[in-house]
Amino acid sequence: MKHMLKAAKAVIVVVAAITVFFVFQLKNLRMQNDIREYMPHESGSYQRLLETEDVFGSTVVTGVSLETSGPTIFTKENLDAIRKITEEAENLDNVSDVQSLTNIDYLQDEDGTLVAGALLDEDTWDGSAEAVGQVRDRVADWSDLYDHVIISEDERSTQMQVTLKTGASKAEKRAMLKDLRKVLDEATEGTTLSYRMYGDTILDEQAEYMMVEDLRNLIPLVILVVLLSLLFSFHTLDGTLLPLLTVLISTVWAVGIMAMLDMPFTIVSSIIPVALIAVGSAYGIHVLTHFYVALDDRDKSVPLTRDSYQDLIAASLKEVMPAVLMAALTTMAGFISMMSSPIEPLHSFALFTAVGVGFALLLSITFIPCYLSLKRLDKVDTRSKLMEKLTKKMEAKQAASGHKLNNGGFFYGQYQFFAGTKARLSAFIGFMLIVSIVGLKLLVVDTSFVNYFPSDGKVRQDITFADDNFAGTNGLYLTIRAPEGQKAYNVDMLKPLDDMQTYLTSKYPDIGKMVSFSTFVKKMNQVMHAPVLEAQADEGDASFVDDGGALPGFDDAEALPSFDDSEAVPSFDEGDAVPSFDEGEAVPSFGDEGGVPSFGDDAATEEEPADEYVDPNVAFAQDLSKQRSTVEMLDLLHDAYIKAGGKHATVEGMVSELEKSMNYRGMNYYEVPDDMSKYPATTREDLSFVVAQYLTMIGGSLDQFINDPNEPTATRVQIQLKTHSTNVTKHIIKDAEDFAAKYFPEGYTIDAEGPGEIESAMTDMVINSQIQSLVFSLLCVIVILTVNFHSLWAGLLGAVPLAFTILLNYMLMGFLGINLDLVTSIIASVAVGVGIDYTIHFMQTFHEESITEETEHEGNVNYELATRETFKKSGSGIVTNALAVGLGFLVLCLSQFVVLRNIGILVAIVMFTSSFLALTVIPGLFNEHHPKFLTRMIERKNAKKQKKEN
Repeated sequence: MKHMLKAAKAVIVVVAAITVFFVFQLKNLRMQNDIREYMPHESGSYQRLLETEDVFGSTVVTGVSLETSGPTIFTKENLDAIRKITEEAENLDNVSDVQSLTNIDYLQDEDGTLVAGALLDEDTWDGSAEAVGQVRDRVADWSDLYDHVIISEDERSTQMQVTLKTGASKAEKRAMLKDLRKVLDEATEGTTLSYRMYGDTILDEQAEYMMVEDLRNLIPLVILVVLLSLLFSFHTLDGTLLPLLTVLISTVWAVGIMAMLDMPFTIVSSIIPVALIAVGSAYGIHVLTHFYVALDDRDKSVPLTRDSYQDLIAASLKEVMPAVLMAALTTMAGFISMMSSPIEPLHSFALFTAVGVGFALLLSITFIPCYLSLKRLDKVDTRSKLMEKLTKKMEAKQAASGHKLNNGGFFYGQYQFFAGTKARLSAFIGFMLIVSIVGLKLLVVDTSFVNYFPSDGKVRQDITFADDNFAGTNGLYLTIRAPEGQKAYNVDMLKPLDDMQTYLTSKYPDIGKMVSFSTFVKKMNQVMHAPVLEAQADEGDASFVDDGGALPGFDDAEALPSFDDSEAVPSFDEGDAVPSFDEGEAVPSFGDEGGVPSFGDDAATEEEPADEYVDPNVAFAQDLSKQRSTVEMLDLLHDAYIKAGGKHATVEGMVSELEKSMNYRGMNYYEVPDDMSKYPATTREDLSFVVAQYLTMIGGSLDQFINDPNEPTATRVQIQLKTHSTNVTKHIIKDAEDFAAKYFPEGYTIDAEGPGEIESAMTDMVINSQIQSLVFSLLCVIVILTVNFHSLWAGLLGAVPLAFTILLNYMLMGFLGINLDLVTSIIASVAVGVGIDYTIHFMQTFHEESITEETEHEGNVNYELATRETFKKSGSGIVTNALAVGLGFLVLCLSQFVVLRNIGILVAIVMFTSSFLALTVIPGLFNEHHPKFLTRMIERKNAKKQKKEN
């Protein structure tokens, strides 16, 4: 050590040079909060996401909602503005696709062929009332796709989705958002429209802005808190500035290394500076405390020389070194325990916080002593005069407090109240266990990134608006893959896929919309089987043209037609010509001979020849053209009422059943072709061929849902969720997998992907990594205490208050409704890493106070006396240290992130809890169980003393 002090100037120059180097590295710090980057890249979730994006396109979507202050979005001015925004957004760099009210696909029949045109037909759009009405009618015509996806229920808001190209960089995303805002500002200026933006790109952008603001505002505040605590402790400029300077330098080094290694700086990483400043200053405080004590205890009659002064510094440093090393090692062990986490932000936080603690230790035992050694000797004794005054004040207070202080003061009384007897100790421990168990049951593990943002902030308000008015901003995808030799359009798979959609949407109200290939198959089937109302002769075949009109109007004066079993319903008999169709023509629908199509087991069987099938839409068309009596119409309404649920029926449900009963606009065929009695099919393969014909007509308009426009072997389901709860997402995925295992044909597989699945998968990672880190950190604590006190029992006893601290932390999170997530999962490691210092401090002091002349002579420990003396010497120091660290972390309560506010509160409480338990449970266990390791240490000391004397 003397050699280091001789080269003090060189040490300080080296420290300054390294600091300057890392300061310049800070400009390269890369902030990153893209949720997919949190997931380990080798994980199945991440790899599946990349695979599905390669096949079906990017899942990085920016949502834009446009809201009018007028009564409806369906006006010429609004639609023109949306057209303009859509066209300009499509031309922006790194945008792969834009879906909006004006360009989303609309399926229709043109001359017997399916055509996927735009919802707003550019060829016929003239802004007239009729054109606007056509767009509105088309939206209403396919609610399964459009409702809450591009239009809100009140029709005052519309949504567009801007999809970025796969692999777009952070800079490219930022540039796109800037250009998109410019487009939106220009297009909405002077209109009744206003806009909101949301999605992962917006969250990432806003998170970076908030992180910069936090670092700018919080670091000065935590510095101020530490400065005040240091000034209060030392009352000198050196004592105030040196410990703070070491943690500031160590923070620059740790974060500078992150920048140099191009490690992403995330929300979790933003805790590093606060943690290092709050925790790392303790080592400098220890070094300075022992230095000042040595300075005050020296023989002041002997003048200081440079050599004697350096000897004093070296001696004080040697004395404090074991305690400082143990404190730093245990703190580093607590943070390093999180290295077991596969989640990159936790991994990097653990590593660089531990590195920063190591730097703070290194600087405390090198930089501070070297700086002190360079002080002018005539300035060295400045501290002594202040210490004399403070000592006199303390002695006066002690004399005034009398017996109370001599018995250990307030902290000793606190111990007596909670753990002073065996019954009290047992009751106290039992109470903590009970409340911990209750709180643990309330604890929720949820890794949703959205929850990091305050609910009253614009980001969350925009997301809430979209979730309330549209299908939801949380995305989840299910990919179904066919076995080798099979196709995704197999109706034996499409039908259970459609059933799965119905099952999941009915079970989970948080599913705002669920769209798949089967959704389009149903619409294609409907369009191609809509009845016609105007007969035309075509080579002797009966063919019709759909007029797309509304249901015939009825009034009391008209004779209204009805369906009646006694009426003859037109049908084709065997002598009639049955229309034939080429591959390029629409595939017609066929039902039972004459009348409304039948459903169920009484339908035609596979054995019936195809040429016996007739087109039921002939009958439907004639029925739609008939007029009915009031009684007959009421019969129809009554049947619709019964089918819609009777007393539970809704108007929407009744209308739907009425439309199906008459196949209005093909509504009776809004289904996956599954019933062979309704189609020209004698086998299940024939039904699949119907779907294949549709694919031939529609071409490549379904790229988001199938992997091949002609021979798809995989199909994707898009799910929009109104919730960001990862627990709900996990349940949906589990139910989908269970449904597929039970009902999908053999060989078909299902996988979940997307942002929602990634967040859901991280909940399991958080739980697993939390368990691993806790086990590792507690084992480290046990090992360190065991080695230090030469007893496994000492290690186990020291781990008890830490275990209860962790349990009480989870209990508190449960009662306060604070989720266990990526960020709050660090609390347990902080509790172990920092909280162990208080336990070690108390146990070390207790050990020292237990070894008196009386105990050395008798070999027994006076536990009562040792406890009182330990409280007098260490009680206030432990609490002061806990208050300093807790107050430092409480600065995080001023963060813009909700999750960091939670961290500030929880760490402060953990510091108070761990210090409180160290001052109650540990002395309670010592006094009640009289651990033998204390007497064995006395025996070893006496044996060494005797051996030395001999």
